[in-house]
Amino acid sequence: MEIERKIGEDITVKIQLTPSEVREAHYEYEHICDVEDVLDVLKDMTYEGDLSEEMYEKVYGCERQSLLDDIAKLKRKKIDKYDQPWREATVDAIKEVLLQREGD
Repeated sequence: MEIERKIGEDITVKIQLTPSEVREAHYEYEHICDVEDVLDVLKDMTYEGDLSEEMYEKVYGCERQSLLDDIAKLKRKKIDKYDQPWREATVDAIKEVLLQREGD
């Protein structure tokens, strides 16, 4: 895969990506989208009463990114390995990771 990057006003650089680099970029972008899904579902769960305000606030504490990454990774595993629908996988992953962290 070839991509073009414009550097400055007059310079354009073409870069050839290896299949490995394309795959890595795909997984990185997929993870970013998974984290966005987790944040959206967390908000929904809080408003619907499925998640306490205390647990929701914990997500925005000092370990926020680590927590979101863990939830997103488990969500992706549930989708890819167990073929769960995305929302169900997200809700299950949120509950599992928050319960696990609560016990730590």
